[in-house]
Amino acid sequence: MKTFARQKLRYDMGAGFMSIATLAAALTAASDKIAGTLGISGIWPVVLGVPLVLFIVWLLGFILDRLGFAHAYQDELNQRNTKLMTVLDQHPHEDPERDRAPNP
Repeated sequence: MKTFARQKLRYDMGAGFMSIATLAAALTAASDKIAGTLGISGIWPVVLGVPLVLFIVWLLGFILDRLGFAHAYQDELNQRNTKLMTVLDQHPHEDPERDRAPNP
């Protein structure tokens, strides 16, 4: 189940870039013209193109996951959150290990 969750996370991160999904819709709408130009049946651009676009969305999510995009994105959101930054400035980040250590 954890593997499925990991793949879904990657897909969701990639799906944030919906321009690829828009390409799939355009591919479906233009499949007859593409097929006519290539001299193939009209169903093949859809049969091959839509799974390819889904794979590209997943691959983009995989790459963004490996590059740590989610953490960088969250850091950027945190920097833009003035209330959070005010709280963090008032309470500097402390080392939790130091607080747990017994005093000699």
